[in-house]
Amino acid sequence: MSRPMRMQGSPVRDDLIAAIPDLPRRSLIGQLEAPGPRLRLIVGPVGAGKSRLLRTLAARHGVPVRTAPPAVAERLIFLDVPHERDLVAFDADVAGAAERIFVALRPDQRIEGMARLRMQDGEIRLGPTDLAFDADDLGALPDDTARHLLQDFACWPSFLRCAFEPNAAGHLAAYFRETLLTAQSAATVTGLSLWLDAPDRHRDIAACLLPPAFVASPKSFPLLCEALRSALDEETARRCTGEELVEIANTLVENGRALPAMDMLLDHGLSEPAARILERAEGRELIYQSSSQAFQRTVMRFPPQIVASNETVLLCVGKALLKRGELARTRALMGSHLGTDFLDPLRALAVGSRYSFEARTFRLNMMICEDFPPGDTMLSRLAGFMADYPVGDDAKWAAYYNALLEFEIRRRHMREAEGAAARALIHLERIGERPVLEFFIHFHRVVLRLLSGDAIHAQRACRDAAAALERFPHDAPSEHRMLAFALACLAYEAGDRRPFIEFLECEFDNFAAGEIWPSMMQCALHYACEAFAAHYPIMIRPGCLDGFWIHLLATHRFRPFMEIRMARLLQNANRWNDAVEVLQALRLTIGRTWVEAAVEDLAHLSGRDEVAYAMVWLRDAIHGAHQRSYLVHQITTLMACPVVMHRDRAVLQLWLAFLHRRLRDTGSARVSLTAALTSIHRLGCYGVLIEEKPFTGALLNDRRLTGPIESLAEFRACRKIFNAEADTPVARAIRAGLSPREVQLLGLIAEGLSNKRIAHSLDIREPTVKYHLGNLYRKLGCRGRKQAVASAKALDWL
Repeated sequence: MSRPMRMQGSPVRDDLIAAIPDLPRRSLIGQLEAPGPRLRLIVGPVGAGKSRLLRTLAARHGVPVRTAPPAVAERLIFLDVPHERDLVAFDADVAGAAERIFVALRPDQRIEGMARLRMQDGEIRLGPTDLAFDADDLGALPDDTARHLLQDFACWPSFLRCAFEPNAAGHLAAYFRETLLTAQSAATVTGLSLWLDAPDRHRDIAACLLPPAFVASPKSFPLLCEALRSALDEETARRCTGEELVEIANTLVENGRALPAMDMLLDHGLSEPAARILERAEGRELIYQSSSQAFQRTVMRFPPQIVASNETVLLCVGKALLKRGELARTRALMGSHLGTDFLDPLRALAVGSRYSFEARTFRLNMMICEDFPPGDTMLSRLAGFMADYPVGDDAKWAAYYNALLEFEIRRRHMREAEGAAARALIHLERIGERPVLEFFIHFHRVVLRLLSGDAIHAQRACRDAAAALERFPHDAPSEHRMLAFALACLAYEAGDRRPFIEFLECEFDNFAAGEIWPSMMQCALHYACEAFAAHYPIMIRPGCLDGFWIHLLATHRFRPFMEIRMARLLQNANRWNDAVEVLQALRLTIGRTWVEAAVEDLAHLSGRDEVAYAMVWLRDAIHGAHQRSYLVHQITTLMACPVVMHRDRAVLQLWLAFLHRRLRDTGSARVSLTAALTSIHRLGCYGVLIEEKPFTGALLNDRRLTGPIESLAEFRACRKIFNAEADTPVARAIRAGLSPREVQLLGLIAEGLSNKRIAHSLDIREPTVKYHLGNLYRKLGCRGRKQAVASAKALDWL
């Protein structure tokens, strides 16, 4: 776009500048002088040119312009209302005797004494849109100059001279600051700044102060936006003292900007007014209305004395710490300020507890992060605490049920958990748009369905969570990371481990450093361990899960679960003796002897660790050469346990098919295999096939067993996904000529195990290890371990 000439001393430029104040306003003057009502109003904000227009009109009639209404009747009255006057009162008789009355005023100024005149004659009104220059007004200027004024300066009279200045933005900023903003209140300045950030809001404030074209589409005038932003920032900084600072903060709060308001007050050492704002914003609920990262940054700025004296601030700081995964620090903070009784949930939630409702609600959230086992006594306490919840506060009820469903998952009561999630969503619908809380409820549903093995319904919940995340009014890296985790889990269940591997390698550290409640931790441990199993040596995998040890240091409740997962990985690596050592080191209420002897008691197991522990010992027995005669009955009984998930039942059906096959009962093996594949296909949890590869490989490759069921859709789908795993490093090494035992030893020497340790792990003699290693070195053309490992990595076998 062409620009006017800006050369200093140019005759053309001087002529243009001289011409701007005298641009003809023939159309406006014609409207004001036309026959009709006696009252003629020129209404516009500062800079609209209304005073100049009024003076031009008065000069044409040889009448002076007044700044106050006359006391006696006059034929023509020209009144320019001063900017400091909000109200001008005319004498009704003086107004009624005048032939014409011309008044220039701002939109927020009022005139009294004209009611009868308006009722009799009406009025002619020129508004801000009329006062902006049009094409006829700019006709005296060159075309490129007129276009420049129209496109960059909104054709506003007071801006036109700036168009010919070298530093137009600087002149505009000074004009905004000195002429427009200085006379406004702190609330108005703040409102104008908010409008510039979000033009759909506070349009009424902008309309009273700025050109209509600029108000309608501020992005179309970047130069004006830049100048106004500069002026607003400078004016806001000038007013950030005393009462005006508090007024600015209150205006921000009224417009949903509580966190910036508190930041501003804290920047100036006003922590007590900032704490009052936090109380008005309902404290911890503020995290559902803003970015969790911004919430953490703000509340962690409060000084220790405010944290100690203000419970709302204390609980918000605790919430921020929990969001960062710092459970131990949260417990220490709460114990030091609220007393050690608060750390005992039974005392904190007891009827008649000395703690406030908000403090007890926070204790409920802490229990979730602590992985607290909800026994009967605790559930009765929760029921009593539930009675204190306000009936009409749907936001609190939605958050309560969101917390309750975590306890139901912990108890492995998935139907009750689904019910709690449904009730949370009902309350959420009543309060309208709360996308943050809605996201967490839907994400909770994703996790509980993945844990139960229902990947099909987990996909639907994941879509709901993604839809809520799209409506976030702010950046949400943690929530996007959670959604990426869920999508990677679903890809894993569909038979593709690569997305989860990429997530673990790129995002897992940040994911583990955030808020991870128990059900999500259980889900992450399960998928992380299994996804790494086919890609990394067994001793490297735990190092990739170091982020979780932060949580395990704070609470030891997940240590057994992680050790059980480790034992399963060792089993899949064909290191059954090492797996036995890991399991025997665990201290649970049940042990190996109990599992080996139990039959009917298996149907009464409760709790996450007990079920996982019993299953991994049964897995060891199924693999062994000498099974117990009642092992089939044990598996069948465990399948009837109410807390065994759908996914676990599919696994148990596979094991049952494997046992029947070993017992040469082909018919029973086929029935169990069909039932397992049907469940896997119906639930969409195809990851089970890969996790149970030591058993599914033998089952799916047995033609006598699978021949009659090869036409089933369930079998074809499962077989397709299972065969897709054939391109693993292990499979490539076997296709190249290595035996399964040599591949196994290759992985172990890559981990750095000695021959003696390998022999113990595989339950073979040390000379046998040396024999297999010799064959391995010969096939690779190597002389030692280092060369063998390097060659295997080059061939993509490791």
